[in-house]
Amino acid sequence: MGQGQKNDLLQSEIDLLNQQLESVVAELHRSLVNGERNQAPLVQPYFEQVRKSMQDVARFYDKRSRLPAERTYLSQVLAIVAPGVNQAENALWTGGDGSMTGTNVISIVPYQDIGPLDIWMRHWGKDPRWTLCIHPANSKRFLQSLTSPERHTAKRAYPAVDVKTTEGALYLEFSNASDAQDAYAFFLYHKQRGT
Repeated sequence: MGQGQKNDLLQSEIDLLNQQLESVVAELHRSLVNGERNQAPLVQPYFEQVRKSMQDVARFYDKRSRLPAERTYLSQVLAIVAPGVNQAENALWTGGDGSMTGTNVISIVPYQDIGPLDIWMRHWGKDPRWTLCIHPANSKRFLQSLTSPERHTAKRAYPAVDVKTTEGALYLEFSNASDAQDAYAFFLYHKQRGT
């Protein structure tokens, strides 16, 4: 039973990484559709990083299906894969240099549309993070907007952004367990009330 729980934890961790990559790819697609043209040399290294992360996740799924009992080995592989995925996701929102001054991301979560809630702790690195995932009910999606003023960095200037989109699930990260539990209780309470 203990081995099954450990394998379920591995499965949920790799599924989270896969969902992160799916969000990255969706945002990249929107950026390419709405973005500047003729910038292939600027974004090619980033696309290569995302491609490598996707291949790493696919390889992990393959190894897990062929070696389900090798939990220690799979945990080591996952610890190598996770930083690349997290870096790819972080670079998407920061332009690769960490400068997001003035950027706002607003997600609208109608309480009556809250579906299942999941909470877990990531085990990678020195700084543990707790993640709360809010799924929508009835196959709905949550409205989201991202706005950012024009930004200038040492590398280049980034145009102003005003994107309206939807998300299939929302992920809230916390640096300590009590904040994550408070958020979980908050959304669970409003889900049950439906108001």
